[in-house]
Amino acid sequence: MSNKVLADGSSETASDDDWIGVFQQRGVWELTPETVQRWISRNATFFSMISRYVPCGANLLELGCDPGRHGIGAAMLGYRVVGVDIDPRIVAQAQANAKAVAPDRDVTFRIGDMFNLDGIALAGEFRAITHGGVMEHLPSADSIRQSLHE
Repeated sequence: MSNKVLADGSSETASDDDWIGVFQQRGVWELTPETVQRWISRNATFFSMISRYVPCGANLLELGCDPGRHGIGAAMLGYRVVGVDIDPRIVAQAQANAKAVAPDRDVTFRIGDMFNLDGIALAGEFRAITHGGVMEHLPSADSIRQSLHE
C-alpha cells in the first residue's frame, strides 16, 4: 500500500497497482466534456507546450494514458492521438471516454508496453511523445530515454 499526497493537501491510500481506484477517487475515471475542459485549463502549461512545439493535426503518442485525460484533451485541440497503457481495463475506459466525450476526434487507445512499442508506434510516425505523470513511477530515466529513442 502507498499513501499519496494530493495537490489539495489531502491523501489517499491505494495499492501500488490500484490506479483504477485512484482515478475513481479523484473523479476522473468517467470523463465528461466538462471534466476534459477543466483538465485542459488546469494543465495549460502542458497543452501550451504541445501547441508551441507541435503543429496542430500532428500525431502524438501518449504513454500511460490513464482514462484518457491528456489524450482526449490533445485531440480536442486538434491533434491525432494514440494513447498506450499496459492495463486493458484502463484502455477500455479510455476508449469509452473518447467515444463519449470526443466521438468526432482522432483519438485511439491501445494496450501496450511503453518499453516495447513494436506494432504500436512505427519510427517517425509521431511528432511528439507525451505522458501524463507516468515517468516518475519508473526506475530509470536512462531506460525511459532508451526505450523512447528506439
